Parts: sequence; structure tokens; C-alpha cells
Amino acid sequence: MDRNEPRPPLVLLHGLTFDRRQWDPVRRELASIDPGRQVLALDLPGHGGSPRRASYRMAEVAEVVHDQVTGAGLAQPVVVGHSVGAVVATVYAARYPVRGVVNLDQILLPGPFGAVVRQAEPALRGPDWRRVWDGMLAGMGIESLPPEAREIVTTATDPRPDLLLGYWGEILHGSDEGIAAERRRDLRSIHQRAIPTAG
Repeated sequence: MDRNEPRPPLVLLHGLTFDRRQWDPVRRELASIDPGRQVLALDLPGHGGSPRRASYRMAEVAEVVHDQVTGAGLAQPVVVGHSVGAVVATVYAARYPVRGVVNLDQILLPGPFGAVVRQAEPALRGPDWRRVWDGMLAGMGIESLPPEAREIVTTATDPRPDLLLGYWGEILHGSDEGIAAERRRDLRSIHQRAIPTAG
């Protein structure tokens, strides 16, 4: 890249139940070290100020993100996703023009987590759903985060059964093999277009 060429915009996609505030520390740091860079932190559908939907299929979520990206006048961003946002970033990059995709804290395949979600589905559909979510959070090492990060994790979140069941719908209604095949298609599309990836 030519040093005089503007750096591509960044689109930041948060994790499940959180919202764009998750990225506040990153945005402050970027404003300090790269002040001219366009940075767009979005609320994924159903999160923060973004309307709820009847479906949170990954391709549909990516389409909503694309509408927000183009609505903001951004072209070919680098898409950065954390956790479920990384799945969305990968699906997005497979379908729309991007300069790169960065995947944080997400292996893209359900693996053992898929079994946990499938086993928890009955509880997630009942009055005990919060116990399931809190149990998952308890295993994430939140207590080891710096104070500001702990504050974000506890305040920039709104867990709800519709989000958990909706965003995990791919796991609940599909097979590990089917999901793996879909992610391989996404990654093949990204690699065929020589889009840089990191994660």
C-alpha cells in the first residue's frame, strides 16, 4: 500500500449480547494512533440500538451489516469481529467487497461448544435461560480483565433468550458437518479473492 493512500476503513462487530460500546477502548486508541482512519462500530441486529429481527441467520445479519456499511459511505472496509461478530465478519467478507477480515476469539466451528448449546436448548427456551448464560460467563475469566474491560462486560450487554437462540440457531438447527461445509465455502470465497485474513 502506498504510504499516501488512505488506510481502509474499519468496521467493528461486537460479540453476542453486547453492543458497539464493547469497542470503546479500541476506538479511543485508534483515534490516538491513527486519527484519520474511518472507524465504524455497529450494533448487530437485535443488539444495542439495532432493531430486533425474527431471524438472525448469519447471511441475513451480514446483509444488515452491509446496509449499514454502505449507508455510512464506506467502501471495502477491513471487517473486525469478536466472538459471534467474527462469524458475521467471515460471512460478510465472503459475500461483500472488503480489504481484509480479522477474527478475534472465534474458531468458526461449533466443536464442543455446539454440544453445550444443544444440551442447553431446553433451558434456554424456559424460565431458567439466564442460569445457562450466567454459567457460560462464569467460565470466561471476566474477573481477570482490567477494570475498564470488566465494566464494559457488565454494562454494555443485554442478554435475552431471543438473541441466544437466534444467533445460535445455526448450531441448534444444523449439524457440525453442515456448519463446517458452510464456513469452508466462506473461507474459500475469501481466499479466492486474495483477501487478507487474521485471527
